[in-house]
Amino acid sequence: MLDTRTSAQAHYFDTLSALLGSGVPLLRTLNMLAAIAPSAELQAESRRLAAAVSGGQPLSAAMAEAPLVFGPRAVAFVRAGEVGGVLDRTTAALARALRATDGQATESWFAYLLGVLLQARVPYEQALASAAEVLDEPRRAACRGAEAGGLARSLRQSGGFAPLTVEFIAVGEELGQLEPLCLRAAELLGNG
Repeated sequence: MLDTRTSAQAHYFDTLSALLGSGVPLLRTLNMLAAIAPSAELQAESRRLAAAVSGGQPLSAAMAEAPLVFGPRAVAFVRAGEVGGVLDRTTAALARALRATDGQATESWFAYLLGVLLQARVPYEQALASAAEVLDEPRRAACRGAEAGGLARSLRQSGGFAPLTVEFIAVGEELGQLEPLCLRAAELLGNG
């Protein structure tokens, strides 16, 4: 069972995703959320975020200024969406991540974000770095320095990833189909 605050945040990011996915510009979306967000805290943060974004600050950077409201995982998902131009998709995934309770959720989100960013034609190194932000430090370290075509080997050597993730990434690298196989791994892990 989700606590009230986490449930409100999940609803907030679902709404953000729905509005952006419907073509509503980000600034207008934030102004709407200032009126309709599910908590007074999120309404106030929406006003602050709207002011920051209208001043030219990226949404992820503005969110990072409120770590008690938007933790590092939320900032990582939003930054990945900004990098890939898929903010509606990554905020929808963030809402699902906030609701997820199983131990493989973070790994699934890594695979999902990597697949989405590669589909959006984000360069490999940038996509990998952005997706790895959702991982804990030991698993993030396994991603650092992994060359194109060598990610599975690095993940396998770290010992911190599920065999399903490692094998799907290995086959994806081998066949030149990393994007769809990352997305499929995320789906099979239960959260993509």
